[in-house]
Amino acid sequence: MNIFTVEEERQKLLVSLSNEKSPRIILFEICAFSNKVFNLNEQNIHAAFIPEFIKDIKIALENFTAFGIKLQLSKNLIHIVEKVLPFANPEDTTSIKINLQRIKNEIGILNNILS
Repeated sequence: MNIFTVEEERQKLLVSLSNEKSPRIILFEICAFSNKVFNLNEQNIHAAFIPEFIKDIKIALENFTAFGIKLQLSKNLIHIVEKVLPFANPEDTTSIKINLQRIKNEIGILNNILS
């Protein structure tokens, strides 16, 4: 993937986000895009593309629950959102961390139920 492909993916994501209301789908789409950006291993590209979606991540996380989806999907989401955290401002970082902890707790509850 090159910078032009990343920009094309970004444009597709923006269109999708403007139409989508589900916090799960929003998060999974942003995380899929972010994962592609992180796979480029270029800090400048990360810094250019990731911060734009921090507010969307924050809002979607506030409305996200791990209940009702596969545990691995939630774990993957947490992993990617944790990689995004360094690009967030302190206020958003605090909110995102609180919601990540809540989701981790939900995963713990699900693990207990399933075992």
